[in-house]
Amino acid sequence: RESTDQRGGTLALTREGRALVAKAPTPARGLLPEALRNLCQARLEDLTRGLQALLDEIGQTDEALGKQPLPFTM
Repeated sequence: RESTDQRGGTLALTREGRALVAKAPTPARGLLPEALRNLCQARLEDLTRGLQALLDEIGQTDEALGKQPLPFTM
């Protein structure tokens, strides 16, 4: 549609779509997500820099390992 067309539209999920939504993960809840939500922007930026420094020190950049826990020994 054209960018000047301002008419609204309605979308509805199919039965299959509703089934997929029912299987989707729920938002993260718990101690860590709650604590992160409560941090101010400056603290979040500090945390981001610190975590990036840790990742740089580890030196692993293989994206396939992203869902595996890091080993405690090398």
